[in-house]
Amino acid sequence: MSERQSTQGPWRVEADTLPEMAYDHYRHTLIHETDSIKAYLAPKHQERTILVAPKGYGKTLLLIAKKKSVLEARSGQIVLAENRFIDRPLGIFPVIKREMLEILASDYEFWKSLWKISLSLSAIKAFARATRERLNDPDLAAHVWYHRITADDQKYFEAGEIFTDLLGQDYKFIINIIAHSNIVFPHFNRINTQIIFFIDNVDEYFRPVLEDRSAGTSGRQSLYRNRSNAVWSLAQIALASAAYELEKANHHIKIYCTIRHEAFLRMPEVENDAFQISGRCTKIEYTRDDLENIFLKNIDITPKDRLVASDGPDAMARFVGEANTLVEHRFVSRPESIFDYFLRNTLYRPRDLMFIGGEVVKINPKDRSAQAIRAAVDAATKMIAESIFGEMRPFFAVPNRELLFKRIETNVLTAEQLAEITNAYLGELGYGSVGDAEGDLGRPFSVLHKLGLLGTVRPEFGSQGRRLQYFLQPTEIRINSDPELPLSEHYLIHPALDQSIYERSAGKYTRGYDTRNIIGNQLEWEDPISYSFVLKGDMVGYSHIMNSELYEVVTRKLYEWAREICQDLIFVDISGGDSILMIDSSSDRIVDCAQQLVKRARDFREQPMKIRFGGAAGPIAFAHTRRMHNGSWDAVSVPLGLALRTSALLEPLAPHSCALVEEKFFEFSNRRAVRHDMDGAAVNLDQLSGKFMVPVSKSDLPNIDYDRDDRKFVVRKNHLDPPYRTRLWRIDLG
Repeated sequence: MSERQSTQGPWRVEADTLPEMAYDHYRHTLIHETDSIKAYLAPKHQERTILVAPKGYGKTLLLIAKKKSVLEARSGQIVLAENRFIDRPLGIFPVIKREMLEILASDYEFWKSLWKISLSLSAIKAFARATRERLNDPDLAAHVWYHRITADDQKYFEAGEIFTDLLGQDYKFIINIIAHSNIVFPHFNRINTQIIFFIDNVDEYFRPVLEDRSAGTSGRQSLYRNRSNAVWSLAQIALASAAYELEKANHHIKIYCTIRHEAFLRMPEVENDAFQISGRCTKIEYTRDDLENIFLKNIDITPKDRLVASDGPDAMARFVGEANTLVEHRFVSRPESIFDYFLRNTLYRPRDLMFIGGEVVKINPKDRSAQAIRAAVDAATKMIAESIFGEMRPFFAVPNRELLFKRIETNVLTAEQLAEITNAYLGELGYGSVGDAEGDLGRPFSVLHKLGLLGTVRPEFGSQGRRLQYFLQPTEIRINSDPELPLSEHYLIHPALDQSIYERSAGKYTRGYDTRNIIGNQLEWEDPISYSFVLKGDMVGYSHIMNSELYEVVTRKLYEWAREICQDLIFVDISGGDSILMIDSSSDRIVDCAQQLVKRARDFREQPMKIRFGGAAGPIAFAHTRRMHNGSWDAVSVPLGLALRTSALLEPLAPHSCALVEEKFFEFSNRRAVRHDMDGAAVNLDQLSGKFMVPVSKSDLPNIDYDRDDRKFVVRKNHLDPPYRTRLWRIDLG
């Protein structure tokens, strides 16, 4: 392998013809052959002529490889139906009036006729050129369009070129051309030399006609161009159908072409021979191991001066350095292989991996540190996510990312959280509810799920208790699928969206990031243990107030303050007029509420008061029960958990205007507080609010039993109560 050849192939996001590269080298360096791809490239099996895949799966690359294999295996025995290496419709898609577009969007036979005429004329001209015969047909000469196409010895050899010329004619004239197409097919049937077509990028040519269904653009059209997704789909399906029919009519004709997965799914709706045509299709699909092999192939052909190490058996170590073959997750205390890190940040398309690899290889090998690689991946995945939104905008009501992402504060959400975010999002868009928005516009998370950007948690088939994360793969995306989200206890934000959400959520996204599970398709799911923070507060000296005329006023004030200050907490309850119980998943939020309550009580003009708190953390469950109130049974939620008992034990020991908290409160708060943001910098969330926990010594609480060996306080209600050993911290709230 020459150095020149080795530098031409790696990290290609768009396929190139590479005409100077021999097929054997092209095939073995650039292509990973699954069983279906191997069958497609095999010279003896030519019945599968149609490549089907989503965008970014390498259809063009394989079509080029097929042509190279045909050229080298059968040189001199075939006639190619084009001058260019791969035939593509070129030029500007014509402007079509709305009324006419509506007709064409429902007339499948129109598009089949255009392709059959274009392919037949291209084959006839290729045969005439190969046999050095002129087309002396008076019927062809008598028709102005057929004569112009067949008589031109410089142009109109490719089917794509003929097709675009035909489509650019006046509609009535096109109908006239179709009506006279019977003059073409006798010439087509006389072809007795192998003629092969290679046609690509029909989807790209018809891209200007695609709609825009994204949020905020419904019904909006270009000032001059009308749009129809149906036209985009029908033009591709019609090519596959025309190829099938022409190959059946003349076995000397072979037509290799590509079709987008989204269009292929519509074939049964319009084509009677959809089943037979599917039998001629090769559907490109890749497993996780296939994608890794594709990535490693590209490392092997990367110039040595762009590798960290030029030699060694481990390709990934050569690419990123031995120290970076394992990656530490930002939030989960578990390493993962560098390739798994790359892969789960993609949409599982080869093109995405090529883009990431290309961004990493741009980093100077001497500077290819873990931080530099992470920054490159963050930038690349942001582009990958934006690309899928752009590509799928014609088919789905792609949400307004600015309005939606700023409300997402965690990468693992419940159905209730999705509903809450959706309602706020729709309100800002101007809709009162989901029902007011048309179609998927009112279901932004359903759209993310359909695009493979919102995952679910599923039980693994055949196992007991094991659950896996699941994101729709590109080949599983269905345009006309159920608008409702599948049922799941947890909904997972795809890592490719992390950077975009982090930037739009003012950093809140990383504070709620799941610290137990690495998010990625087919990774095992471990249910996060939900630790809640509990603060039990009490008025100091409240018995004196109970004997005064301010008793009712003070009691009412505590309710008012709690209702105003604690509305964002998970649970708040006031009992006895002087006691408050607060529960929340955020230590920062619950301490902030306690701080405000202390200030309100201290500044209460009629009767300044002092409040103290005991704090603990641990799993909290809520039992739903009923209680009698004013003659009727009201539904209530009752919290259950050891943290409630511990906070109640600590509250009487706390100094006024302080919270006395045990070690789990400190540890879980600290674990949540110290993290790395998306830029890699360490952030202490508690410091953001100016709250500090001060360790408590034996001298601070001389009347409490203390175990000097363990350096822990022994807290209990009485000597009959089991002891609870813990270190203690004080939070000053006043």
